[in-house]
Amino acid sequence: MKDGTLDLRISFGQISRLRIAMAICLSLNNVRREFVSTVEWGRVTQETRRKYEVVEDLPGVGPSTADKLKELGFHTIESLAAATVRELVPAGIGEKQAAKIIGEARDSISLSFVRADELMKMKANVLRLTTGSKAFDELIGGGLETQTITEVYGEYGVGKSVLCHQLAINVQLPVDQGGLNGGALYLDTEQTFRPEWIVRMAKSAGMEPTDAAQKIIYSEAYNSDHQVLLLEKADQIIKDNIRLARGFNAVAIVTNQVMARPDQFFGNSVDAVGGHIVAHTSHTRVFLRRAASGPIRIARLVSSPYLPEGERIFKVTEMGIQDVAEEDEDKRRG
Repeated sequence: MKDGTLDLRISFGQISRLRIAMAICLSLNNVRREFVSTVEWGRVTQETRRKYEVVEDLPGVGPSTADKLKELGFHTIESLAAATVRELVPAGIGEKQAAKIIGEARDSISLSFVRADELMKMKANVLRLTTGSKAFDELIGGGLETQTITEVYGEYGVGKSVLCHQLAINVQLPVDQGGLNGGALYLDTEQTFRPEWIVRMAKSAGMEPTDAAQKIIYSEAYNSDHQVLLLEKADQIIKDNIRLARGFNAVAIVTNQVMARPDQFFGNSVDAVGGHIVAHTSHTRVFLRRAASGPIRIARLVSSPYLPEGERIFKVTEMGIQDVAEEDEDKRRG
């Protein structure tokens, strides 16, 4: 642990403190069209040939060094390519060797080039998925954006799981109602998925619960070893999420826990687990926290490629994510 952040570089004893629960909401009606578009887009893409597949393939990285790098959180060639010399030195290697490893990794990874007009066509297909709260949607530009990854982090019990359940329902709504007319893939590492939430939310949205559940695919980490495996594959999962999000015009959301920062005297005293590895990969980051009392939550937009920072309030109810009524706001202020 360094400077109060975890950077996905955690010992096995700390695994229980990490949560990587993901819901990937696919717009099923757009899958074929978007896939074809992606193939056509790929024709104008030039890719460099990949030299190395795994960390151990890099020159100067033996089994012992590779193990130490993985303990620090560097499990893939891409993660090493994005690293700094200072970050690799704790693996017991000198600065020159660290610089050489980083250089080899950067020379190895695939680099794609695409014309701006093709990128504009790709962005023209971007859709928005509603959170269930107009205020929350407004904060993030009208809803969760397809073709990107949104990270939502906050303390335990703040409503992250409820939000993922809500999105798994909302994605099935028609586009004109803020949905994507699709389904959801839900990966759970804390066993927080609750079918009863799906039933209540589906009924609230006017859906038949059984029909709604059939459009949700679920997977969980069964034990600590399985969770360790998911952690080791985190870099690849994130990369695959980006490909899914772009290739299938999908929304990808990652929820994350927070940890205390005792060295922080001003500003936020907590920070998201995962540090720069997750932060730099997420396009949009939202911090959730409780209001003084009751079901009201405060969503803060921490980072976005084009939106300003800001805050909005919403509430978590038995029916899911909802806007705060005027009387609730008056009670909060009073």
